[in-house]
Order: sequence, then structure tokens, then C-alpha cells
Amino acid sequence: MKALLLIAMAGATAAPASAVAAGNQLDRARVKWEAMDEGQRQTLRDAHSRFKALPEQEQERIRSAYRRFRELPEKKQQYMRDQFRAFSRLPNRERTVILESFRRYKGFSPDRKSQLRKEYGKLINLSPGERRRFIQKMQQWRQLSPEQRQRLRETVRRRRNR
Repeated sequence: MKALLLIAMAGATAAPASAVAAGNQLDRARVKWEAMDEGQRQTLRDAHSRFKALPEQEQERIRSAYRRFRELPEKKQQYMRDQFRAFSRLPNRERTVILESFRRYKGFSPDRKSQLRKEYGKLINLSPGERRRFIQKMQQWRQLSPEQRQRLRETVRRRRNR
């Protein structure tokens, strides 16, 4: 994934539509390459080597994702680059937690994913006071034993069914 983003930042494309487009893309890529310092160039070379070492199927998956990225509006591309840079600056422990959460999310059913997106929408619209109370309740929840959590779930279910 990092290789894909490095290539995107460098401005190269995987499959230009025509020879003219290829020439223009090559010119833009060359200008960006020449503007890089040697450390940036080496980082890009290393990313390319890691990419070429991947199995062909994985390379194609990355190329496909890159094509979808390049089809996005420039503002969305820049937003994603900024998000990647912010993620890269996080401590390893935080990145690991985020990636593990994402892996779990990918395994959920479409219905569960939809439910989680709705809940997230509610969460981001909380006022600061509501958010603080929510975080306090989550901290209390985490301290409960599995048995206590199950009893609480059952209590909530009974109240909803009244």
C-alpha cells in the first residue's frame, strides 16, 4: 500500500490511455523525479523493488486500486494523501490498533458494516459533553467482566422490548 501511495505522490500512472498521455505523464513524472532529493528517490526505488517482489496477483490488486485512486477528483486524492501522511506519523502501537480494527471490520457482513457506519455517524455528531460522557461509559464498559457485559446487554434488550 505504501508503494502505491509513493507512486501516486510521484505522479506516475499504471496504464495511460494513449501515447500522448503517456508522454505527458512521463514528462510530469520526470519533473517530479528531478525535484526529489536523493533520499526521496531512494525511498521510491525501494518501494518499487518491494512492489516487484510481490506476487503478480498482489501487484495487479495494487494496480487496480491505483487506477481507482487516479480516477478520484484531485481534492479527494489530496485528502487521502494527507490522511496517509497523518497515519504514517502515528506511533507503531496506534497504527497497529487501527489496522487490526480495519481487518476486523473487513470481516463483517454488509449489514453489520452498515450498522457500524450509522453508529459512527451518530458518534461524530455528539456534542463535546455527550462525547465525554460516551467515553466515560466506554471506559466503564471495558472494565466489566464478560458476564457483567452479558447481563447488561440482556437488561437493555428487556427494556427495549417493553
